[in-house]
Amino acid sequence: MNIIIIDDEAASIDALVSKLQNYDFIHIQGTAQTGTQGISLLKKTEPDVVFLDVELPDISGLEFLSQMSLTQQRPCHVVIYTAHSQYMLSAFRNKAFDFLQKPIDDQELAKILQRCMIEPAPQTDGKPKDSERLILLSNTTDFKVVNINDAGLFYYNHEARTWEAVVASRQEPVRLKRSVNKDTLTAIDPRFIQVSQKHIVNINYLLEVSDGVCRFFPPFDKIEDVKVGRLYNKRLLERFNTL
Repeated sequence: MNIIIIDDEAASIDALVSKLQNYDFIHIQGTAQTGTQGISLLKKTEPDVVFLDVELPDISGLEFLSQMSLTQQRPCHVVIYTAHSQYMLSAFRNKAFDFLQKPIDDQELAKILQRCMIEPAPQTDGKPKDSERLILLSNTTDFKVVNINDAGLFYYNHEARTWEAVVASRQEPVRLKRSVNKDTLTAIDPRFIQVSQKHIVNINYLLEVSDGVCRFFPPFDKIEDVKVGRLYNKRLLERFNTL
């Protein structure tokens, strides 16, 4: 895996290089300390992964992402790494692959490198891929960032009067803003389809419908209370080839 690092602080570059050298499959192709140098290095090396600091002396890391989309010839993962957590939301909105906070945690770095190996890099045409992140807003300031493919279903909590997301990587459902409605959720991706007034499911996890009840593939196989409404059954069947 070929990697470049763009960071204006030499000490931060050295710290990251030291950690990456523990992995035999990683080759560090170069480092840069400005955005301009980084763009030049990106064109020259065409890496698999870019570790990008947010605060650069000439342009911000987020501006770098915008320029990168215009000059990038080969798909690659961009990992924003910074000491400032407030940049997380902007990073994902600008299509960063992941976010790593300084000082770098060894386990978090290992998880990101593993994801970089198994998940395809986004194409340069800007079309969304399954590996894109989904930002779940709880209110105007709080949010959770998940892989869009990890969202198994959404259900409406009548007591709280909000929709909630059931996500593979989280033990508890994620409560969404009250402004989120069924149309918002089904518009996220074609795989999300409404099966009743209070349930929207990810059809990639749907195993079968037995006696009107949905059965799901793991990790959602313990969920047994999702019923398919009579008015929604035809729409669900239209999504599949039927015999």
